[in-house]
Amino acid sequence: MEWLHNFLFRFAFYRRFIDWTKTLIIPGFRPLPLYTVVVFFILEIKQGALGNRASSLAYSFMLAIFPALIFLVSLIPFIPLIIPYIPEYKFQRELLSIFKLILPDDAFQAFKVTLVDLVKNRNGKLLSFGFFSALYFATNGISNLMRAFNKSSLQLETRSWLKRRWTAILLTLVLSFAMFFAIILMIAGQSFISFLQEHIYSKSNFWSYVIAFSRWIVIVIIFFVTLGVLYRYGPAHKQRWKFINPGSVLATFLGLLISIGFAYYINNFSAYNKVYGSIGTLIVVMIWMYLNSLVVLIGFELNASVDLSKRNIKISKPLFNTFRTTINRPNEN
Repeated sequence: MEWLHNFLFRFAFYRRFIDWTKTLIIPGFRPLPLYTVVVFFILEIKQGALGNRASSLAYSFMLAIFPALIFLVSLIPFIPLIIPYIPEYKFQRELLSIFKLILPDDAFQAFKVTLVDLVKNRNGKLLSFGFFSALYFATNGISNLMRAFNKSSLQLETRSWLKRRWTAILLTLVLSFAMFFAIILMIAGQSFISFLQEHIYSKSNFWSYVIAFSRWIVIVIIFFVTLGVLYRYGPAHKQRWKFINPGSVLATFLGLLISIGFAYYINNFSAYNKVYGSIGTLIVVMIWMYLNSLVVLIGFELNASVDLSKRNIKISKPLFNTFRTTINRPNEN
C-alpha cells in the first residue's frame, strides 16, 4: 500500500487529491477528515488479523448453514398459506426460485433435490433436529463474531458465559426471523404482482424489472438492518453509534458487490466442479461465506476506528501513515 502511495505521489493530481481528502469531512466522520480516518483504518486492518477472524467465522457458520437450511425448508409444509390465491405448488416454486436467486448455480444444483423433497414432505423429527443443530452452531458463530468485535473495539468481555450465550441466541433468532421475513416478503411481492398482471394489468416486461429490482432492494435493506443489530448489540458494551453509520453503509455496499461479482464469476468463469468434483460446491459456499464474514468485520472495524480516533487521538497535520497523537489521560494532580 505504501509503495503505491509513494509511486502515485509523484503526480500532481494525486497530491491535490490527498490535500483535498485532508480537508474533507463527511457525515459520520466528524470532526475527523476523510484522510485521517482512512489512514487509521488501514493501520487497524493491518494489525487486526481480519483474515484469520473471517476464516474462523466462515467455518463456524458453515457448520450451521446445513441444519439451518434443513430446518427452514422442513418448516415450509407446516406453514398455513394465508394468501388464498397462491396455490401451494406455486408457493413452493417461488421459494425455490428465491434460493436460486441467492445461491450460486453450483450450490443451488447441489441442494435442489434435497430442497424439493423437504418442501413437499412433512418430517417433524427432521424439523426438530435441524432447529436445535442450527441454533447450536449458529450461536457458536455469533459468539465468535462477538469476540472479534470486542478485539476490534478494544473492549474487555465483562458478561458472564450465560449472558453471552443468551445474547448470541437472541441475535441468532433475530437474524433468522429477518431472513425468513425477507424470503416471505419477496415471494408474496412477486405473487401479488403476478396477480395484478393476470387480473388488472396487461403483461409487460416492466413488471419483470420491478420484481427483480424490488428483490435486490429487500435484500439490501435486510442486510443493512442485520448489520446495524450486530454492530450495536454484539460487542461487550452496547455501542451508541447511529443506526445509519459508515461501517454499515460500507459493509452493505461491499456485500452487494461481492454477491453480484462472485455469482457472476462462478456462473461464467469458475470450474470448481471440473477440478474438484462434487466437493467444489462446498468450496464455493465456503469462499462466499468467508468474503461476507470479512465484509462484516471490515464494516465494524471502520466504525471502531472512527470511534477510537475520536476519543483518543488528536490529529495535527497528518502525513501518510504518520501522525502525532495525544492520548487522553486522567489528570495526575
